[in-house]
Amino acid sequence: MNAPMPTTHDDLRDLHDLPSYQNDRDDYVNPARALLTGPPISPLRFAGGSAGWLVTGYHEAREVLRDSRFSAERWRGDDTMRKIPESIRRERSSGAGSFLGMDAPEHGHYRGQLTRYFTVRRMRELEARVEDIVTNQLDALEAAGKPADLVQHFALPIPSLVICEMLGVPYEEREFFQAIAAQQLRQDRTDEEFIAGKTALDDFLLTLVEAKRKEPQDDLISLLTAVDEFNDEEICGIAGLLLIAGHETTTNMLSLGTFALLRQPEQFERLRADESLLPTAVEELLRYLSIVNAFPVRIALEDV
Repeated sequence: MNAPMPTTHDDLRDLHDLPSYQNDRDDYVNPARALLTGPPISPLRFAGGSAGWLVTGYHEAREVLRDSRFSAERWRGDDTMRKIPESIRRERSSGAGSFLGMDAPEHGHYRGQLTRYFTVRRMRELEARVEDIVTNQLDALEAAGKPADLVQHFALPIPSLVICEMLGVPYEEREFFQAIAAQQLRQDRTDEEFIAGKTALDDFLLTLVEAKRKEPQDDLISLLTAVDEFNDEEICGIAGLLLIAGHETTTNMLSLGTFALLRQPEQFERLRADESLLPTAVEELLRYLSIVNAFPVRIALEDV
């Protein structure tokens, strides 16, 4: 992390002793110490062997993320965590509907269609159902006795139930996509496991999309089937992204948020004494916690 900063792009290619990404953490909440003590921009050796830059400074990161000279299509380049097989790179470069790794205008096109569903009115209509789900899971947590597993009885079922209802996925299928999501996001999974999991999820979603086209209901997948410009492959890509991202991140947030509060009992007591602090506490926990073990990757489209 403290290697001399190269002055040109050619100098970067000439460095043979670049550090790799520091993935080891002291605990579940704090990032690796090397990321906190290093300079805001550091040379980095990616998993595939190529050279790049690690940006950890707040202002520097904001500049990179909003600069159109940097592409969100991470499959154009290398990855810090693991080497990307060519088969996966080719597939991701044409991954219809999975707009997380897309640039404008494609990203805006897909996201714009989704905003028709995620309206304030629809979210308010969902609030009562979410409250029912939370209440039922709290009852299940209490009924499990002490000690109880917060993840199994609360943090995992809640987002699974909610995302199933939003997408129109039968809840009895939740264990299938929970297992797929856990496998796809695991850092030590093999390429073969990734491809097999993605294929199984794609097949499941394609069958679901075909069923929604025949008998549409009041859910997101049915809404997308009514948009003529989206084919089944694109809808599967959108649904797969939301299915995994929509429940895995929330599960981690509920679990790690509770863990963080238990480690700060004085903050926990403040919340219990004054519920008006809850909205701010949620925002602060979202800022404080790393709920996914990954980060944005950007590919420079030109020398910067």
